[in-house]
Amino acid sequence: MSTLASGPVLNVMIADDSSTIRLFIINALRRSHQALKLTEAGDGETCLKMLSSGSYDIAFIDLNMPRMSGLEALNQSRELGVRTFITLMSSKREPEQVEMARKLGAYEYFVKPFRAEDVLSILSNYHQLTRHRAVLLVDDSRAVRAVVHRVLEHSLFSLDIEEATDGAEALKLHAQKSHEVVFLDWNMPGISGAETLAGLRKRNPGVKVVLITTPQSRDQIEALSPQSYQAVLYKPFYTIDVDQALHEMFGLELPELRFARTPQDKGDDKEVLYV
Repeated sequence: MSTLASGPVLNVMIADDSSTIRLFIINALRRSHQALKLTEAGDGETCLKMLSSGSYDIAFIDLNMPRMSGLEALNQSRELGVRTFITLMSSKREPEQVEMARKLGAYEYFVKPFRAEDVLSILSNYHQLTRHRAVLLVDDSRAVRAVVHRVLEHSLFSLDIEEATDGAEALKLHAQKSHEVVFLDWNMPGISGAETLAGLRKRNPGVKVVLITTPQSRDQIEALSPQSYQAVLYKPFYTIDVDQALHEMFGLELPELRFARTPQDKGDDKEVLYV
């Protein structure tokens, strides 16, 4: 066990029966400026016991350990309500294990050998995903707002969501509270999406805007200045699309476990918006 740097401490567990792998991850983490309390486990039963305490923020877990597999340890800890941010590791990528890892809410799946930079990207992404972000959702349809709100709530990101029923209310609310991200419906009566976008930019040039629209508006969106918005979601879209847009918006490494999916996988466990 060791503690690095200063400031708020993150509890990190490294579970692998190889001391070489554990040391590699520890040395990679030492390159960060984050205060970390590092704890090691050499087998699956110890890993489960430690996870079950619920005291770990992040864990790197090998799938193939003696006494209990990493997947079984993760599965049992999830049944206990443990929500630790998990990266799994293995010498190869087995489709069955990948699918189970997704279902159990693991964030990433590393195939050995991996790089120190990969380890550090997990730490960086954890900070970005767990930071609370003020979000404004703008749509004139109550039914659509309800569905999109649920989609956003299922995001990997921690989003504090406020709603506006039209462009005028959106500009008023944003003037009162500078939201970091605005999800803006492009096709609205009254003050249009284009006018609302211009008003948001005028009040807060740094706001990040995700446009929500139908494929029929693609030509209009593509005619806009690339600097006027950060992402666009074409209906129907899924939680995974929101997560990908936010990862790219904030310059985060895309976890292969989450985003390396085939089209037929896409809707299996993600809520879809139909309009």
